[in-house]
Amino acid sequence: MDAAYGPQLAVEIETDIDLAGYEPSTVRPTEAWLSTRRHVATEIGALVSVLLLSADSNAMTRTQIANRLETLADRFATSELYSPTNPQVEWSTLPLLRIIDMGLLRLEGAPV
Repeated sequence: MDAAYGPQLAVEIETDIDLAGYEPSTVRPTEAWLSTRRHVATEIGALVSVLLLSADSNAMTRTQIANRLETLADRFATSELYSPTNPQVEWSTLPLLRIIDMGLLRLEGAPV
């Protein structure tokens, strides 16, 4: 993935969310849904760069991050009630992984 692609993707997601507010009321999501998605898009945008910078971290850490991202994707795709779990994962002492972990924890705790 091109490093410039991440910020552009975040802008495109935010644009799609903004445009959803103009849909006919019969198909338009609620304001709470739109607000939650705006917040999540901002969090995703903040994580893109550090995820790209940490791509060469060890395989175990990459797998843990990938699993958490998959769980988040499933959660937001289905919009079911979610009770976040706090996995007992031993994170590396690398600063980027702490930033990623904090961002993922915020997303995992966000309402759907």
